[in-house]
Amino acid sequence: MRLSPFASKAISQMRQKMSEKINIYLYTYFIKFIFLIFITLLIHYGTSIAQENEEKSEIIFSDIEKKAFKDIVFPEEEKHHGSLAIYEWNTQQIVYKWNRPIVIGLVGINNVNKQADEFILEKIKEVSLLIVKNAPELTIKFQQNNINSVILVVHDIYEDEWREAKNLLKSLYPENMSDEYILQYMDAQRIRKRECYSYSSLDDRGYIASFFIVISEKSDRNKIKQCINTEFTRSFGLFSMSSEKVDSLFSFPQIYTELQNLDEKFIRFLYSDKIKPGMTKDEFMESLK
Repeated sequence: MRLSPFASKAISQMRQKMSEKINIYLYTYFIKFIFLIFITLLIHYGTSIAQENEEKSEIIFSDIEKKAFKDIVFPEEEKHHGSLAIYEWNTQQIVYKWNRPIVIGLVGINNVNKQADEFILEKIKEVSLLIVKNAPELTIKFQQNNINSVILVVHDIYEDEWREAKNLLKSLYPENMSDEYILQYMDAQRIRKRECYSYSSLDDRGYIASFFIVISEKSDRNKIKQCINTEFTRSFGLFSMSSEKVDSLFSFPQIYTELQNLDEKFIRFLYSDKIKPGMTKDEFMESLK
């Protein structure tokens, strides 16, 4: 059937309009597609630049902070303030770090002060989160079995409870606590009436194997806070104190009760790829340049 000239013209105009609409739709779709590709590439580029800048960004220490960092990681007998046990742990004078999950058991002996125990637990978790924030490759767990470290809360470390604490640690660490030196160390802390102390077991390759911390719930809140921040962080490789006057919890004499920004930088740098377990003091100082 032949269409009239009028109908043919109408159909032709309709086809033209449809073609124009399709072209506009395809053009719009194409522009959107190109825009999405551009945004995706821009995001990818921005992320790559950010990652590259983050990798290139360096933690900068002043000269005095470098000296303090060295003192804290490498305790020296003549400079150490407090127990010489820390010096004897690190007779090799090398860097020590954790290379496996830290699984901590919280144990109490004759505890009577529930509020103090809750405060201790709260502060332990706070400093744990702070350490993991600055050393994200570390894993810290709290459980009551298959542990490799212990935080032991006693009522009074001055009295007979230290014997029970010692026996408990011997049962938890059948290999480590067979070392008579560790038992003598605990006895020395009792005689010195230390309300809080710690001990770390180290291997010959530069790895920390375990630690225990003993703390009395009879201590006042500031002492408990300072003890947990100091002794818990020590157990991750910042073993000692420094005489350098820097804004650090590990500057002697201690004026802070909590970790400072500089301490976070110490943790972050110690657990960076630049620092390898077993590094000597000279290698460590070279990495700080």
